[in-house]
Amino acid sequence: MKSLTMENIRLLEAYQQERRNFTMAKKLQELFPQVAEKFTLEELEKIAKDYTQQMQTYGITEYEHLFQLYSWEVFYGPNHEQTDHEGLLLQILKQPIPALEKFEKYKAEIIQMGTASKG
Repeated sequence: MKSLTMENIRLLEAYQQERRNFTMAKKLQELFPQVAEKFTLEELEKIAKDYTQQMQTYGITEYEHLFQLYSWEVFYGPNHEQTDHEGLLLQILKQPIPALEKFEKYKAEIIQMGTASKG
């Protein structure tokens, strides 16, 4: 009986990541065409790849959370978490707390920032 090698597993993981990036890019185009039209599909896929890898280093791995964070990256621009005026977003990402709690805090801060900029 044959077994999977580490190379086989790496190939499968790479395929899954490519598929996820493509799916995220297409979904963003579908949901927010006015934002996505500024980018090619390939650019959106690259943003998805780079940004989700970055967020995974902070422990965020759930697809739904990664998609939401990716959407904000496209909306607010590259590395928005490193350039917010008070540095709160990056502080949240660096906190040693569970990923769900980290995501919820980040989301609340993004909403707060959006509300503050309108008012």
